[in-house]
Amino acid sequence: MIDDIYDIKPPVALEAWTGWWWIGAAGLLVLLLGLALWQGRRTAPRRRARRALLRAMARLKAASPGLDDRTFAYHLADLLRQALSLRTNLVTASQTTEELLPRLAATDLPQALRETLAVTLRRCDQARYAPPCLSDEVVQEGPRPSWPPEASPPPPHPHPRQRDLIPLRQLLGYNRPWPF
Repeated sequence: MIDDIYDIKPPVALEAWTGWWWIGAAGLLVLLLGLALWQGRRTAPRRRARRALLRAMARLKAASPGLDDRTFAYHLADLLRQALSLRTNLVTASQTTEELLPRLAATDLPQALRETLAVTLRRCDQARYAPPCLSDEVVQEGPRPSWPPEASPPPPHPHPRQRDLIPLRQLLGYNRPWPF
């Protein structure tokens, strides 16, 4: 009975389907795109924090000529500590300057930057914690006369406090792409 069954057509060889290459390439592309999105989402909070610090630095730079030494030092020290925390992952808000400086030696910051930070943070502490002194405007009654009367105001120069912002610029990588 099995001998009476026969094929109507001869067997046909199946061709290899080349679509598997396209599916593999598309899968690899989706994987790479997913990794890029994951990396972007992972570093987004740090990029936002860096941009916020850059904006705060620009506001401090613009307002620095009108600020007194204590207020400027307070804001500068706060920004430096936030930038250090962002760059080195150290908890800097609850530490004094003398507690923080030895911990900076264990970071990957360059030696010159660590020394500049130490000097700047100590200067900020001196300005922040110094006793307040009375200015001439408080002691003197009325406006001060300008001397000599015919002198014109000096041309605008950058305020000397701008050099205090240099370590903050270096910490935030102001002129270079951020490493993360």
